[in-house]
Amino acid sequence: MAYTVKCGDVIVVKSQQGKFLTVGRDGVTGANAPAITDHERFFIHDAQGAVTERELEYGESIMLFSQHGSYLLADPTGNVRGGSGNIGAWEKFKLINPEDPSCRTAIPYDGKIALQSDHGKYLAAEANGAARADRTAVGPAEKWTILKGRHVAENQLTLGDTLSLKSYHGLHLVAESTGELNANREGVGDWERFVVQSATGPSRVKQVHYGDVVSLVTAHGKYLGLDENGKPRADRTAIGVPTRWVVSNPSSPRSKAGVYYDDAIALRASNNSYLTAQPDGRTTTDQPNLGPWERWKLKSTRRYLTGGRVQQIIQQQLSGKFAGDFRMYVADGEYYCPSVSDAHEVIRKTLVEHNQYTREKFDCDDFAHILKAEFIKDGYNNGVRRAPHCFGIIWAGNHAFNWMINDDFNLRFIEPQSDGIFYPNEGVSSIYLMTC
Repeated sequence: MAYTVKCGDVIVVKSQQGKFLTVGRDGVTGANAPAITDHERFFIHDAQGAVTERELEYGESIMLFSQHGSYLLADPTGNVRGGSGNIGAWEKFKLINPEDPSCRTAIPYDGKIALQSDHGKYLAAEANGAARADRTAVGPAEKWTILKGRHVAENQLTLGDTLSLKSYHGLHLVAESTGELNANREGVGDWERFVVQSATGPSRVKQVHYGDVVSLVTAHGKYLGLDENGKPRADRTAIGVPTRWVVSNPSSPRSKAGVYYDDAIALRASNNSYLTAQPDGRTTTDQPNLGPWERWKLKSTRRYLTGGRVQQIIQQQLSGKFAGDFRMYVADGEYYCPSVSDAHEVIRKTLVEHNQYTREKFDCDDFAHILKAEFIKDGYNNGVRRAPHCFGIIWAGNHAFNWMINDDFNLRFIEPQSDGIFYPNEGVSSIYLMTC
């Protein structure tokens, strides 16, 4: 079947020269990228900035929202650049069938499109790799192939990810606060989450393959490993031989293929035995052979979002609450989404609410900035995390307060003067500025 393009999809567009449309962090746009990275991926928003999933047709206008958290725009002179926070005419592009401009059918992936700016000109890939929107007709340079641009790592196990492991018995691996390692939990909470790191050198963001050696970090900041008697524990304090685990394919132990979520894995300890889930919920590492009890189902509890995805969630969950001059500034490329309980603990420790409100000297925006700073410090002091908290400041009407996106990917507001956490549907409107 032919898959069609939908609002909210992530796409890339390829020129007739085989290069990809790209936008840098500085907003500079080109048509010269030889391969697909985050710079070449765009979320499709409709002409009102919405991302409600629906099929798109030729003749519709869209906006292209980059992974840097801003829109592509074409100005009247034909210059094309990223970095726009507006939802205006210059950010809109009409999807044209280059073979039949009057066509109004659904757009298939791998099909051809032309992108017409609000000024009536077409986006072209210049021979020198530049992108311009100043052409009055569609020729080879104005034809683009539309491709699926979903990030390949979305279902890959990647170093730095947070995961859970479900045993053959249907229960999850858990790191107890005592350091014991069990496999007896029905649900996934903080103690059932583990961060995967390289055990052989500095962790860089890359897919994990079968045969790789990893370390697993608990929510308590300790490592899974073996004690002096070869028994599994969750209280090791440093990476070393006892904390090294070889990720194995239980169906093909010699496999070196990439590991994906929902795959089955086995974990071979430094004593060359496998981590085993016993029926009574205990874990052992005395089995040198693979069987059903040594199989673990890999589940994602990923807590990271790109800056672009943060923007998309905000646009979706705050739809209809923005002022006409709304602006948003996202400073980083990736963010860590804390659980509500983790965030509440940071808020509780800060005591921001105990400051005295003084008009024009220490008022709502000062409370919000101090709480934001506390979350920056918490992220900085936590060596397991690879990104800052998804936590920011919001201005709505004449009031400033805080917002966050949690590990359930829901947006919540925080009133820093009272420590209250509440949902966006509780009386907030006229939002004109958000920063992260």
